[in-house]
Amino acid sequence: MTWVLGISGFPTGAIAASDIRITLDSGSHQSQLNVGVQKIHRVAPHVVIGFAGSIGAGFEAVTTAQLRWRRLRPNWIVGPEEVGERLAQHMRRAWPMYRPEWQRGSCQLLVLGFVPSEATGVHLVRGPTGEMLPLIGQGLPGALTRVFTMQAPLFELRLADDLTPVAIGSGARVQEWSEHLERFVDGVKDLDDRQTVFRLGTFAPMVFPAELMIALDGAMAAAQEPSVSPYMEVATVGPGNALMYLRLPPPIPVARTWDEYRALGRQHGFSAVRAFA
Repeated sequence: MTWVLGISGFPTGAIAASDIRITLDSGSHQSQLNVGVQKIHRVAPHVVIGFAGSIGAGFEAVTTAQLRWRRLRPNWIVGPEEVGERLAQHMRRAWPMYRPEWQRGSCQLLVLGFVPSEATGVHLVRGPTGEMLPLIGQGLPGALTRVFTMQAPLFELRLADDLTPVAIGSGARVQEWSEHLERFVDGVKDLDDRQTVFRLGTFAPMVFPAELMIALDGAMAAAQEPSVSPYMEVATVGPGNALMYLRLPPPIPVARTWDEYRALGRQHGFSAVRAFA
């Protein structure tokens, strides 16, 4: 079972989280594998993508987006809607040509990021080491972020409501998780408000990952779903670059790329195309 979560609309940005669990489909039954896969990936300075379903299709979507946006012009920000629209166009064309095993696993994608807009009052300036840093005026409302989802075979881009947990993967159907997380959102938002510091030329990172982990732990405990890995990866996105965090060092190997995943399949004796996230 997979659970990839996104929440936008906090004053300083948005958050995404996922487990690392993968499942092997042998045709007659399904079994949990003792290896993991990174399901959330940074594809542009201010955008991350999460995937569920076919691992091959998910990695292909991530790689396509990373190659498309790896060289951005100076002072130019790409937002989640543009990344999502371009990726959706690609996936609609490519999906009918994917191998049958990938299609049987389906594919769900979550795109989360910071929206460049004059209304946010955020502009980028080049830092002392060449990196682009946000310049935020005093008294401005903060970051504008969005979460989009799409699913095979149509890959229609759907916008999620702010401050509403949206999830993809089979874990998204566990109602107890959604209800438990929604009770945490207001508390996390309050924490985010207190930790927000707008000063000229500086940006305080959004809510501490530890606070989100408390909410995730509570949601998983309430659902009592053993097929979801307790080892969660988290991304925070705002005017500053997207940042990735790992909840706990997992005791199992975790594939970060398609090549690493295929190597794990050979090493552990399972078919990479028959496993899904």
